[in-house]
Amino acid sequence: MTRKSCLAALAALCLLLSSCGTTPKWQFTLETWYDTDDYLARDSGKLLAWYEIELPRLALHSDSAAPGAEPPTELTAARDAFNGELESFRARLLREYDDRRSDAVGGYIDSGEREWNAPALVSLSVTRTRQTERLVSALAEGWEDYSGAHPWHNVHAWNFDLTEGRFLRWYDLTDDPDALRAAIAASVTAQARESAARFYDGWEDAAASMDGCAVYFAEEGLVVAFSEGQLGGHAALTPTFTVPYDTVERYFNAYGKQIVK
Repeated sequence: MTRKSCLAALAALCLLLSSCGTTPKWQFTLETWYDTDDYLARDSGKLLAWYEIELPRLALHSDSAAPGAEPPTELTAARDAFNGELESFRARLLREYDDRRSDAVGGYIDSGEREWNAPALVSLSVTRTRQTERLVSALAEGWEDYSGAHPWHNVHAWNFDLTEGRFLRWYDLTDDPDALRAAIAASVTAQARESAARFYDGWEDAAASMDGCAVYFAEEGLVVAFSEGQLGGHAALTPTFTVPYDTVERYFNAYGKQIVK
């Protein structure tokens, strides 16, 4: 063995010995799961249905773990809880799509190629993500078109505590949900009135209830987004407002202040 190869072997041995007894450090990484498919009529090749779905997904990585090493159980449990919920969401979305695709196929058969123009179309994409040492937050926007007229827009948000392995809602940030809801609603209503959007009569009540809205825990504040039809019609699309933390943090409990920072 040459002197050079001896030195290389010694260096490798020292590196191996230095790593013995150390605990590998695992990190969560937020990735994107993507899938798309289309369904064409056999006789004409005309598009009958199509979907494109992009959703967040958690993974675990370590630069110091040995090949084949498994992450700690509590970390894999958190990862699987997040991915399981997103997979269930995807499955529900595709079940509805499959039903509408069957309707589209039936409509095409009944009306014929020339008269029919109502494909089942679904699109959903992640538009914003945020990851801290403890929090993962994601906002997704999409649309569905089952009529051939115009797409119907929608929004979804997921907030997840990586340490506790559970999903969060805006009311988990406070011990007084009514007071926090009122503060968020006041900010949203003020911003909506300053906008040029045209909403339904009584939209203030819908905004104040926060029923069905998506809340994303951004770095600058709570992003509150409404799907089409909740506050206004197609022209309003998905009204979205940012409520700065400094306007509502006095209603947060200790956990809420910690998780959003």
